[in-house]
Amino acid sequence: MECRQALSERYEAACPRCAMPLVEIAGQPLACQECQRWPHRFAFALAVGRYDGLLRSLVLQAKSQSDDAVALALGNELAGRVNGCAELRDFDAVVAVPTPGGRRIWRRGHLADTLAETVARRLGVPQMTGALRFRRRVKIQSTLTPAQRRRNLRSALSATATYDMRGSRLLVIDDVLTTGATADETARALLAAGASEIGVAVLARGVGLD
Repeated sequence: MECRQALSERYEAACPRCAMPLVEIAGQPLACQECQRWPHRFAFALAVGRYDGLLRSLVLQAKSQSDDAVALALGNELAGRVNGCAELRDFDAVVAVPTPGGRRIWRRGHLADTLAETVARRLGVPQMTGALRFRRRVKIQSTLTPAQRRRNLRSALSATATYDMRGSRLLVIDDVLTTGATADETARALLAAGASEIGVAVLARGVGLD
């Protein structure tokens, strides 16, 4: 109960486009400098909270533990936030951000998959499993600067032939949104396959390179 109350505390003023926390002056949020610096391909973004404190600990725990209880609880929390967001509520399907295939050998599952499954089930919409694939090898994003992250992922993803995405409004699910490079490349690939609009929902919004 204590953890849920902490996660349910009001998220600070955030950019509706990229979910970046914004500074307020006289009750009015300032313009998002991140969106001005890096225009995004996705139309909306939502985060449960900032990537620090309890939320950061829970995300890391969900990634590392063999017990999926924490991941499922976080997925339910994310589903509730999505359901309460008008811009993200009316979508046709859910798509998890993929992970490069080779990394599944040493990683236990993929948190984005668990989150997407939970959100899709809770909200009664389809999940497009296997909708995206990596076309080439990429470096681990956490070791790179924002500009390097974008170069690293440029044209790295493509949509598979599994689904007809033409005209679909899709919700991309991931655990953490930091620079937006991964979400942008995911959105680019889905839009190229005919999707009409992409929204993003994540557990946590990183600031800087955290």
